[in-house]
Amino acid sequence: MLESLGRIKNPLVRSIAAAATVGSVITLSAAVVIGVTNAKAKSAVLDVQKSIPAVLISNGVGITPMISMAKACTLLNPTRPIWFVHGARDGNFHAFRDEVREISRQNHNLNVHFRYSRPTSEDRGKYHSVGYVDAALIQELVRQDAQFRRG
Repeated sequence: MLESLGRIKNPLVRSIAAAATVGSVITLSAAVVIGVTNAKAKSAVLDVQKSIPAVLISNGVGITPMISMAKACTLLNPTRPIWFVHGARDGNFHAFRDEVREISRQNHNLNVHFRYSRPTSEDRGKYHSVGYVDAALIQELVRQDAQFRRG
């Protein structure tokens, strides 16, 4: 079990992490492979030179490192497919929405999916689906092997 498990709030990530040890690789489906990094690491590392799709998953303020990874891939490996999946309560709690959209305009291989758990009527057109970011959503969106990072 990972040492930092007590700090993990997301139920999906918590259930995955509960079964993992440092260095574990967990296959959720044929589509997604999760690498569990050092539990004491302050940041995740994405190998931008790989050719397999990168899947960047975040909720709330966890979006910040994912933006950096998306920018790095866009600059250093613009042909690499990237899935950027972000969850927020609603538009009022969605940080950096316009910045992520701008990155996707610069990189046609960046697929963005915003999921709101409680969208308001003012959020119409600002999100793609309703609910929480979970394994079912990732499996639906990403139908091939991928390098997975979460924030």
